[in-house]
Amino acid sequence: MMNLVIRQHQTIKKAVQVILAYEAQHGSVSNVCPAQQGIDTEFKQEMKLTMDLYYHWMRKLSPSMRQGFLSEFTPLLHAKPRNDAAWAAIRELWASGKWKNRDTCVRACYKQVGFSNMAEARLALVRQPSPPSV
Repeated sequence: MMNLVIRQHQTIKKAVQVILAYEAQHGSVSNVCPAQQGIDTEFKQEMKLTMDLYYHWMRKLSPSMRQGFLSEFTPLLHAKPRNDAAWAAIRELWASGKWKNRDTCVRACYKQVGFSNMAEARLALVRQPSPPSV
């Protein structure tokens, strides 16, 4: 979203520069066409308002963006809640020392402890200490 706002700001700045360069070289567009005068003033007011809002937004939110304010937002996609009972159960089975390899433990036990797939069960054993030798 931030990239979109910055890109919009840069586009508006370029549009203003093109208009100012045209007016500097050829005179004001509103001098040529009287109907353009109202549109010209409305456009310039809208550009000024948009630029002011952009700078206000950047001053207000830029420091908090550096501090990670995006972590406060809820994710757009629904995150599946973790099954803590299944995680604890597979860790207990791993700690029992019956298996020497995490993958064999997961293959043998992931269904019986309540996991729907082996990948999630394997995640439960990440950074778990090796069981004591039996």
